[in-house]
Amino acid sequence: MAKVIDQADLHYQDNRSDKVYHVQIVQNDDGTFSVPFQYGRRGSTLNTGEKVSGVSSSSAHQQFQKVVDEKRKKGYQFSSARVAPIQAPLATSITPAGVKAGEDTGVRPQLLNEVSEEDLDTVLDDPSWMLQEKMDGHRRLIRVDTRGIIGINRDGQATPLPAEVGNRITGVLGTALIDGELVGVKYYAFDLLEDGETDVRGLPAVERHQRLVQLFGGERGGSCFTIVTSYTDPRVKRLMLNRITANRGEGVVFKRADAPYESGRPNSGGTQLKWKLYATATVKIADGREGKRSVAILGRNGEMDVPLGNVTIPANHEIPATGTYAEVRYLYAYPGGSLYQPTYLGPRDDKHEADPIASLKYKAEVEAAA
Repeated sequence: MAKVIDQADLHYQDNRSDKVYHVQIVQNDDGTFSVPFQYGRRGSTLNTGEKVSGVSSSSAHQQFQKVVDEKRKKGYQFSSARVAPIQAPLATSITPAGVKAGEDTGVRPQLLNEVSEEDLDTVLDDPSWMLQEKMDGHRRLIRVDTRGIIGINRDGQATPLPAEVGNRITGVLGTALIDGELVGVKYYAFDLLEDGETDVRGLPAVERHQRLVQLFGGERGGSCFTIVTSYTDPRVKRLMLNRITANRGEGVVFKRADAPYESGRPNSGGTQLKWKLYATATVKIADGREGKRSVAILGRNGEMDVPLGNVTIPANHEIPATGTYAEVRYLYAYPGGSLYQPTYLGPRDDKHEADPIASLKYKAEVEAAA
């Protein structure tokens, strides 16, 4: 198990903001050091990341102090006294067996196409289609085996997991491969791919979900690990869709109850479909305006970057660096113009290019008039 060597808990509060920032020095099992951090609005699900990973002790301490000094200059105060070295274990997803962040694990998730508006009633009324709520986070598979706990992103690359999730799974979940969504430091599991030494991808979706509940059901997951409920009754599915809509959720996923798990995305249709209640897009960050919490955003047209206007960065988020990628929510896009009412959702460290402008959601009456 990795150990926290030092940490700083800071907070910032004024008449508009109340946010926290936590940063640690972690000694990894292989003797190297990492500097993970968590930040966001007080009381909310925090965003996570790492400043450096797999570096020497001196490099980690230098980066740690640099972060603390930068936050102090911005007005952050220590929430508590600096912590002496802590011996409590911190679960990590990068294991002493030599798995490194960014390494190809050979695992690929099943990716979903959109269900058409014409087919929405069909999948809602047909009990052979399961409904699950679609969570607004980052796709993560979790593999647990003799090497330890390994997080896997949508590209199949090994990636760190928050300690809260790893610690909860340690000693509870046996050898397994599960699929789910990571929202801050909370993990939502929705499918099971391997149960012990058995590959269950070929089993019907409803049976895989039942196994997942048996494997990690009840209160065993705690507050950081939740199994997403499945619904097949048409009346209940409509009630759930109405509730998720009222709660401004991201959307729902429909799965054929008898279908196997198949990696990749089909050219069209498929046995797993998504219905999003608002449009989102991955955009590239361009230069912001001096003194403003606003940055320019770009889409992609072939190999060219295309301006999509600006988006304001909320106070509970750090201003993203130029050239990185982020997720934004929007009502619709103007052809040849910007996104209407964009809302910044957070960074996308699992994406490496902006969405093509052809995939954006355009205002219907504008398209008809064109």
